Amino acid sequence: MASDISGLALRQRRIRILLYWIMALAAISVIVSFAFDMAELTLLYQARDQTYASIEQFTIEADKSDQRQKIVGWYLIIIWVALIVSWLFWTYRSSRFAHSLAASVPISSPAVSVAWYFVPFANLVMPYKALRQIIMATRNPTDWKQAQIGYLPLLWWLAMIGNNVLDRITFAIAVKAEKIPELLVANGLSMASNLAGLIYLVLTYVLVKNMYADQLNAANRLAGALQKPV
Repeated sequence: MASDISGLALRQRRIRILLYWIMALAAISVIVSFAFDMAELTLLYQARDQTYASIEQFTIEADKSDQRQKIVGWYLIIIWVALIVSWLFWTYRSSRFAHSLAASVPISSPAVSVAWYFVPFANLVMPYKALRQIIMATRNPTDWKQAQIGYLPLLWWLAMIGNNVLDRITFAIAVKAEKIPELLVANGLSMASNLAGLIYLVLTYVLVKNMYADQLNAANRLAGALQKPV
């Protein structure tokens, strides 16, 4: 049993490192996107106030800005998809780890913990509930309901939902924006979305770090218990 749990902990380490790399790339992409939004904002103000040097130069700069936004937009989509997939793997493995510590604990199975993310309406609550159960069972397998997990999982969950909602609103407004005032609103929402994404990434990093520390502590406790003489 100890060897099985040690193997699970090792696989968690690999997924954790992968998550860290993807999160780092996502953070860089978000920062670059924010910088491009700032550059676009300058162009929008020039268009609104007609302070550009020449219409030809302004058109060239506007086309360059559009191309930059398209490139970073597609790159962000790829990175966020990779992050989602990696997070689902992390959730599945974390649930397996929790079950290996306390097989009799009535928490969501690894498959169900992942499946909740794809169930409409239920995915607003149930993935968070499953995550709480995983953390609690890992910290205290013998009395998991008494485990204290703090506010970090809830803050992470709210940040994820808020970031997703803001992304959807931003996209819906951006695709319809044509006039300068509408473009300014879309630009402001895009910058807010980038900031929300950065907050979400930071919270995800801290959450994964804490969960992995709990898993190592649990594996070490079990190994120590098995090595004690009867």
